[in-house]
Amino acid sequence: MSARDDAKEAERPFRLTTPLGKDTLIGVGLSGREAVSEPYHFRIEVVSKRDDIKPSDLLGKPFGFEAKMAAGRQFHGLVKSVAPGMMADRQFRAYSVEIVPWFWFLKLTNDCRVFQKQTVKQILEKVFGDSGFKDYDLSGIKGTHPKREYCVQYRESDFDFASRLMEEEGIHYHFEHSAGSHKMIVADSNDAFGTVADPKKPLTGATREWLGLQSFRTEGEYRPTKYVQTDYNYETPSQSLETNAPTLADLPGSPVYEIFDFPGLYPVKADGEALTKLRMEAEESAQAGAWGDGGAPDLYAGGSFEIDGDMAGASGRKWVVAEIEHAGSDRSLFGSLGAGSTTTYSNRFKAFSKAVPFRPPRRTQQPAIASIQTAVVVGPAGEEINVDKMGRVLVQFHWDRYGDRKGSTSCWVRVAQPWAGNKWGTVFTPRIGDEVVVSFIEGNPDRPLITGSVYNAERMPPYSLPDEKTKTGIRTRSSKGGGAADFNELTFDDKKGQEQVYFHAQKDMERKVENDEKIDVDNDQTVTIGNNQKITVEKANREIKVEKGNQKTEISMGNLSIKVSMGNMDTKIDLGKQDTEALQSIEMKVGQSSVKLDQTGVTIKGMMITIEGQVMVQTKAPMVQAQADAVHIVKGGIVLIN
Repeated sequence: MSARDDAKEAERPFRLTTPLGKDTLIGVGLSGREAVSEPYHFRIEVVSKRDDIKPSDLLGKPFGFEAKMAAGRQFHGLVKSVAPGMMADRQFRAYSVEIVPWFWFLKLTNDCRVFQKQTVKQILEKVFGDSGFKDYDLSGIKGTHPKREYCVQYRESDFDFASRLMEEEGIHYHFEHSAGSHKMIVADSNDAFGTVADPKKPLTGATREWLGLQSFRTEGEYRPTKYVQTDYNYETPSQSLETNAPTLADLPGSPVYEIFDFPGLYPVKADGEALTKLRMEAEESAQAGAWGDGGAPDLYAGGSFEIDGDMAGASGRKWVVAEIEHAGSDRSLFGSLGAGSTTTYSNRFKAFSKAVPFRPPRRTQQPAIASIQTAVVVGPAGEEINVDKMGRVLVQFHWDRYGDRKGSTSCWVRVAQPWAGNKWGTVFTPRIGDEVVVSFIEGNPDRPLITGSVYNAERMPPYSLPDEKTKTGIRTRSSKGGGAADFNELTFDDKKGQEQVYFHAQKDMERKVENDEKIDVDNDQTVTIGNNQKITVEKANREIKVEKGNQKTEISMGNLSIKVSMGNMDTKIDLGKQDTEALQSIEMKVGQSSVKLDQTGVTIKGMMITIEGQVMVQTKAPMVQAQADAVHIVKGGIVLIN
């Protein structure tokens, strides 16, 4: 057995910590990339005398790699993939192991859920906590981040959802590695960036110098010099939300290259000013930087260092590694894998000045709902209608598996109406249980808008279709506690030959006409009053005219009373006659004078009674009696008494 056959891992420049135990795997190579606000990927080449290692022995489990040269560096992650390779030296099996951070595994999820009235920090705490991982630190989020009224994760992985929120609010992350773990550091300022183990990096120019840099060059790039954005808030519709932020980069005399964006996704101007500043800082983050390479293994994404020496534009400044690629190998112990070779390690990286606030680029697109969806109106138990002063209602989407059907996962959603003005227009309020059609402004799941309602198998139309297919109308339902027989309704029936407009008021109906009202009925009109009817003409006249035909007033049981308080009453019959008939009596009175007709006769009373006939007055009866208590005068040109 050769010396290299029984070499121990502790004796080598690369040391592994794996779930398979000490010396089971020997590290012979490393390659990979890491960057601020990105998950890292490291591919570790290993060999083992064991030929029976299955991918399942390592997948998803912690895996550590230590480069022990110079200041050294720990690489740690969870195994994403394992690929067995060729046999080496007839006794070693080669394997390729890829490790990633725990955050990468959130790419394997997908969910739809709603977050309400929470800050981005609270949302991240919930997303990360639900994943079961605990290796994260959110204490670096110290800036002002307003609560999001309504924030939707829609058909997104937890990774994309969390990444998108951090990118939107200027929050970055990087990873710190130790021998047995890695931690995600989340922050909104450069203060969270740590320092590499050996922070003073000499610019050596050597190709194999584990302490320094082979090359380092600064670079400037022209970027937009002003950022402007605005938005619209229907709760403050007249207020301008436009905000702008000019660059703070040193570009004297340069023209203004402006980015304008809408919508900025903020409800108030103060929030917009902070977000617009972040957008400008993201542009400035890419305006200046540096590139370098060398052999210092302690460099890592998010680690800061200084150039040890005199270099124009670089010395005296702290730099932070933005992204870095690593490559290393040590095959000296295994002849067939590269006998006689020495241990190598190199990297190349991009850095930015720590004095310039780092803001991650917005790479992660928010899912867009390009079409419409339907949802169910929800509200508190026992209520039938749940609406606020703006006519908004709460809804729960069919994809929302966490909602309680009481509105806990809904914002107040506006309802589009056929007409909406300032204290005028139409109001149709969807009720709890109704299925409504929802559109999304700009396709944004965070901005729903109800545009209609639809029937379903449990909530059918008010008319029996297709039998009543000619009917169009509106039927409401009395609330609370109304049943199928409790409704107001306006129906139009367009069935040929049976056209009808039908109106039903469940209780009272009030109609007010500010000026004239005209009703034309070409055929019959029937008015049926179940109780009292009162018609009041406050001034001017009331006229009833029957041009041809009869008028009949019939009281089956009760009285008829006509009273004229001031004025006259005339009855004129041009042709025909007037009949007045009563079973008991008819009486006409003027002051103390009266004429009474009853079943016993006619009684005429008055202070003076005058009967005058132009030709003759004739009185006839079986018996006629004339009596005067005082004087009785019978006078005539000729008086005949027979």
